[in-house]
Amino acid sequence: MLARTLDRLVWEGSFGEVAHKEQRRIETALKISGLPFIKGIDEFDFTFQPKLDRQKVMPLFDLTFIRQNGNSTTY
Repeated sequence: MLARTLDRLVWEGSFGEVAHKEQRRIETALKISGLPFIKGIDEFDFTFQPKLDRQKVMPLFDLTFIRQNGNSTTY
């Protein structure tokens, strides 16, 4: 029982460390890129590009096409 608990603790600690390193890697890459700010899809101006259909783009961000066994290129 104690061995399983220790194994679990080590695994969770390792996972947390990997996640933290990945977050730091992303933050560093963004700083190096010189981009002035980070924008999310919620801030995208769809009126700027009228040919881009918001109804088709948004499912790509919530990954519904995966649950439907779809392909991102079919949207």
